[in-house]
Amino acid sequence: APPPPPPPPGSKGAGASGGTSGGRIAKSWEVIEQFRSLNRRSTMSEVASPRVSRGGSGSGLQGDEGSTPRAGASREMASGAAAVRAELENRSSYMKQILAEREKYSEMLVGLAKQIANVKPKKFEQLELFMVEVEKRLSKLSDERMVLKAEQIAECWPEKRLDAMREAVAKRAEFEKLYKSWDVQGDNWVAKNTIMEEFNQVVEKFDAVRNQIEGQLRDKETFQKKMDSHKLPFDWSLLTKSQHAAVDLAKYSMSMVQTAHEDLTKQNGPEAGGQLYELVENALRFAFRCHQFAGGFDGETTQLFVSLKALLEVPNAT
Repeated sequence: APPPPPPPPGSKGAGASGGTSGGRIAKSWEVIEQFRSLNRRSTMSEVASPRVSRGGSGSGLQGDEGSTPRAGASREMASGAAAVRAELENRSSYMKQILAEREKYSEMLVGLAKQIANVKPKKFEQLELFMVEVEKRLSKLSDERMVLKAEQIAECWPEKRLDAMREAVAKRAEFEKLYKSWDVQGDNWVAKNTIMEEFNQVVEKFDAVRNQIEGQLRDKETFQKKMDSHKLPFDWSLLTKSQHAAVDLAKYSMSMVQTAHEDLTKQNGPEAGGQLYELVENALRFAFRCHQFAGGFDGETTQLFVSLKALLEVPNAT
């Protein structure tokens, strides 16, 4: 019988929540030892039953035969020239708008420049609120950069500090997006129909988000120096929380596989559970990757790892 579909997120067997619920995350030497045992077991199995190598036929990919000049190149050039002419024709009305806005908003922008240069937020939340008001005012401009080029504005406009503020807000929003990507109970998570499909989805999302988190961690020191140079606060807690969310993915995948194993065993006997041997092993290996990335497991996830590993020791499991 095929494995049953995964339990819906939030059910008893899902084993995941909005945050780790098993206590403090720490390196688990029990998990590490169990993983070493798993590797030794796999090595012994391969020696006893060597796999037959399948002959490959190559990727079948062929090199690009090259590109040919576009047949419509001349038409594109003509179109580009027409666009330039249209821009020149409209330039007068465009510049009139810019000049009018420079005059209308000059006092407001000079005052805003002083606020941006002098604001000293103590917490990142204060910086976010400040930037909401800044962007609200700047949204009145039809072309922000052109309006700000006015001499009386440009000479006092703190462009680099504003850019740093905007980058900080955008980075924080990216952290929020990364964290939600691993939330199996979130609205954006669509559970698959089978255990295998759901497990593959978990692994794919882990790999994609992990690479982005690692990139953010590599840039952390450089970005923090930029914030310090402008005397701006930044909150890295959500990035750390995103990293620790890998524990929830490990817990979710192991609980899902364990539940499937228990259901098959109850329905069809111990031998049926052995059908999931490879999936159990893959779930353990994936969970260990999560352990290493998150910097450890909580107590609940450690015990789940040990329990799942024990299924491989049952004689009928192989």
